Amino acid sequence: MAFMSGCAHVTETAKVIWGSSIRALEDARVDALTKTYRCSLNDCYDAVLDLSRHQNVQNSQAENETEIKSTNENYFDVFIDNRKKGHMVIMGIEGNVDTTEVGIFFFQPTLTTVKIEISSLSSSAKRKAAQIIFDALNLRFSESQ
Repeated sequence: MAFMSGCAHVTETAKVIWGSSIRALEDARVDALTKTYRCSLNDCYDAVLDLSRHQNVQNSQAENETEIKSTNENYFDVFIDNRKKGHMVIMGIEGNVDTTEVGIFFFQPTLTTVKIEISSLSSSAKRKAAQIIFDALNLRFSESQ
């Protein structure tokens, strides 16, 4: 399989078969819902991650056991988290099939602003995800034009 590692088209084909390709979500960005906020890229990315159903693991020193706590706001599951490339794929949005993917793309047009694009092949999932994410970000950051 070493001969496949250098071929981008083979790698992308494998991702499509496996189900982890974001190509369709990238193509759907022409119809993405977008907003721009005054904040850092990391702060914005972390704020969106805070809305997911991830769990925080903390060590309990008294009993020497691991304690798992859920976050307060559980809106979706993160399927792909790629901070370096500035995107994530989420699923499990209420009212949609659990495997419906929504792409969230982060760009930093200036040093003090971050533009977020939310895309999906499902207009319902896209709208619901955008409402959840934009409502939460509106409480934390000021919107930029």
